[in-house]
Amino acid sequence: MNLPHTPYKGWAYGPSTLSVPRRHIFIAGAVSAALLLSVVWQAAQWGRRAALSELRDSATAALSLQSSALRSELERRRSLPMVLAQDPDIETLLRNPRNSAKIGRVNAKLANLATSIGAAAIYIMDREGMTLAASNWQSDATFVGHNFAFRPYFQKALRDGEGEFFALGSVSQRAGFYVSHAVMDTADTARGVIVLKIQFDELVDEWRKTKTHVFVTDENGVVALSDQPTWQFRTLLPLPASTADALRKSLQFGDAELKPLPFVVQRSTDGIGLADVTDVGEDNGAQTYLSATMPVQGTSWLLHILTPAGPSIRRQVVSASLLAGLLGLGVATAAFLLWYRQELVRSRALEQLRMRGELERRVRERTADLTESYERLQIEIAERERVEAVLRRAQEELVHAEKLAALGQMAAGISHEVSQPLAAIRSYADNAVVLHDRGRVGEVKQNLSSIAALTERISQFMQHLKLFARKASGKIEPVSLKRALEGSLALVMHRLRGEEIEVIQDLSKDFMVWGEQVRIEQVLVNLLQNAADAMKGSSHASIRISIRGEDDFIVLTVADNGVGISPENLPKLFSAFFTTKNEAKGLGLGLYISRGIVEELGGALSVAADAPSGATFELRLRVADEISLAG
Repeated sequence: MNLPHTPYKGWAYGPSTLSVPRRHIFIAGAVSAALLLSVVWQAAQWGRRAALSELRDSATAALSLQSSALRSELERRRSLPMVLAQDPDIETLLRNPRNSAKIGRVNAKLANLATSIGAAAIYIMDREGMTLAASNWQSDATFVGHNFAFRPYFQKALRDGEGEFFALGSVSQRAGFYVSHAVMDTADTARGVIVLKIQFDELVDEWRKTKTHVFVTDENGVVALSDQPTWQFRTLLPLPASTADALRKSLQFGDAELKPLPFVVQRSTDGIGLADVTDVGEDNGAQTYLSATMPVQGTSWLLHILTPAGPSIRRQVVSASLLAGLLGLGVATAAFLLWYRQELVRSRALEQLRMRGELERRVRERTADLTESYERLQIEIAERERVEAVLRRAQEELVHAEKLAALGQMAAGISHEVSQPLAAIRSYADNAVVLHDRGRVGEVKQNLSSIAALTERISQFMQHLKLFARKASGKIEPVSLKRALEGSLALVMHRLRGEEIEVIQDLSKDFMVWGEQVRIEQVLVNLLQNAADAMKGSSHASIRISIRGEDDFIVLTVADNGVGISPENLPKLFSAFFTTKNEAKGLGLGLYISRGIVEELGGALSVAADAPSGATFELRLRVADEISLAG
């Protein structure tokens, strides 16, 4: 059966049947093109902002990591000159600077120390600035015999007791960070200065392995460290003529021209900005970098990071523009294809295929970026764990050094506890020979028994001393608090007896606490030594020691009737390097380290603010078991 042909009532494709005027098509196309361009421009701006935001986050994280690494390089060596200032070999050398044997010993000691901590140099100068001994004494560029009195770190140490300074070495011609500390005699007069020079070669080498550029500026804006050798000793901005002249005269940076860097950062209010950099070795002209800055805590330095921004910005702008253009083009095409219905299905399918391919490409790129970010994060975590391990080892060495310093303060008591029995043994032995010659065998046996008892006394004391001096193992186990107290008293009892200090013990029970005997004894020795110092010259001096249980803790109290602690010193009492003693007698680390030891054992160390007189310290340790005393 033949049906009649019915023509389609919509828009036709034939030129003779097209009912839309050409002028309308031109206007619609112009408007669509304008809208499309506006959308593409907005998308490009959004892409630029998104790229800058991602770069900002990446730069901020990199700043924190590099700042921590730089602070770690400084802090793990900064305290060494202060510790060496107490070294008896160095004090002896400064008193007798012409003793060649002492100079050789100190040279060897400084060389070993410099190698073990990775220092560039450690050297000792007399009051006139003449270098007497140095870790590089065997080098052709040795500091021995050179006078560095013109250096600010030497002058600051003589004036203030310590100093820090970054400069180009006048002998080695290598830049470094100098840390100095004065060696004081008993009259609190500086006898000489110890200097540690730190170079950052390994850290700068790590900077050169990254895609970013890292550099550090000082308070004058002069580049002190940089992954680009040509940037060192250049400036962020042109220096005032007076400042530049002063720096050249001081020889801090040698004969450097102190020229400005080959770029200027257009910085925003949050410290982030963009810079066009040319002097970084690229062959394709200036490159755009995102600049971020952060202060380095504990110094006057600023840490700068330049992150390549041009490729990221271009990639984001192109991607956003392309996506917006595709979307706009799709909408425009869809609108036009409404006029041409026969093309609608095919055009829509093609557009969807293009969009799907673009989406898949972006997903693949984003997945690759996330994978790369995850790998970098794993590397950063491993590096942070390594730095933390180094810091823990440094803290353990500081605790052991404080313990050895306490042994040095107890040297007189140790000598008395050993020399007195030895003298008695010698006397008994001489008498035994005479009595034997006279045939008085019974009295000879009595003398030998006395010698055996004195030998046992020395052996017990040396056991206490050996236990106290050894390094802590870190093993936590039940410890008898009474036994730890007896060992501590044995080490300081000679001083207490010599200064007529009465020790009153209120110990009704012995308690087992969680800890390590050597570490608990170190805390108790520090508290007893501090109590004795506080009662120096006092009449009727006494120390009262008591133990009580309190919930899940055992509280040991050490109270003295000395001068007490002033209210303004209470908040600073457990701070590092705070001391009310003469600097020649204390570093201000005893209570700081003691509190750290107790807190690692799960306890607490505090001072009673309302003591009626003297000072009362309370040591709280976790209870492990309780043992009643026999008798």
